[in-house]
Amino acid sequence: MTKLCDYGCGREATHPFKNGKWCCEDHFRKCPAERKRKSKIMKELWKNGIRDPNEQSKFMKQLWKIDDYKKRNSENIKKAMSTSEYRKRASKVQKRTIEKIKKYHSFFCQIEEIKEGPKFGTFFVHCHNHNCLKSKEKNGWFVPTGREIELRMICLEHPGGNDAGYFYCSPECKQKCPSFNLHSDPCKNKEKPYTDTEYQVWRKEVLKRDNYKCVGYDGHYCDKPAEHAHHIHPVKTHPGLALDPDNGISLCVECHKYIHRAGIECSYGRIAAKIC
Repeated sequence: MTKLCDYGCGREATHPFKNGKWCCEDHFRKCPAERKRKSKIMKELWKNGIRDPNEQSKFMKQLWKIDDYKKRNSENIKKAMSTSEYRKRASKVQKRTIEKIKKYHSFFCQIEEIKEGPKFGTFFVHCHNHNCLKSKEKNGWFVPTGREIELRMICLEHPGGNDAGYFYCSPECKQKCPSFNLHSDPCKNKEKPYTDTEYQVWRKEVLKRDNYKCVGYDGHYCDKPAEHAHHIHPVKTHPGLALDPDNGISLCVECHKYIHRAGIECSYGRIAAKIC
């Protein structure tokens, strides 16, 4: 069986090269297919005003390098995708497991309860609508999509996250939930139980009591310089404790953001659910 030229001219190959290819001539540039290709490129160079031989040779070398890279890359991809074993292996590597989630998304696991689903790579979570049979209050579970899990992780763990992307088992539950599409504070019409001057006095008292150091959260001790004073019980639900120094803790900026992003009772969505 005759071997054809690897450069596309269709003639019989007679000369092997070091790169593993065969050609009909002793040099690949003498091949008719390569000569036609070179002539087309030279015409374009002359049209664009590139007539210096040195510049033309540089341009030609760059084109040949790019074409060789594309051919090699496409061949490797075809070989890899042609095997079913590679596809199975790639799908297993990309899918998440409970161990990976607990290792790389510990903050997400603190907020959301999650367990393995019926198939590999699927998980059970609670519906955020507390009236739903699949909610945490009713001890129910459902299987979300991978995109829903990823979105919830971003909303919780990204620096610009806003504690959104809750899990809902259906569009009906999403529309009925008081936390969905909540753009404002449900208690914003109520007046604050203190003035700005009173708040500054309370803030200074809390910082002074903690020696201007961050006390951390949930057993986590930060010990950084504190800049914010945080209400343990929110002002919206406990207005009588708004100016009580015992209801305040000193926090740094990062710990204060963490507590508010953690979705505890001081967030708007949690308060709306409590009011409901």
